[in-house]
Amino acid sequence: MASLPEEIKGTWELDKAQSDDTDAMLTAQGVGWAKRKLIGASGMTMHISETDGKVFHLSTYRDDC
Repeated sequence: MASLPEEIKGTWELDKAQSDDTDAMLTAQGVGWAKRKLIGASGMTMHISETDGKVFHLSTYRDDC
């Protein structure tokens, strides 16, 4: 199994200024108003790592308002 390129490993943070609004997509998926507003107000950080050829990612949400 090929390993992940080093450029992909690390910590990635969502840049809301360059991201599309997720409200329409979440509405189409049946997500309620309150959850959509909470998701829209929060940020996201994704940690990607690889151990013994297995890829792991952990997404964490945080309030960045």
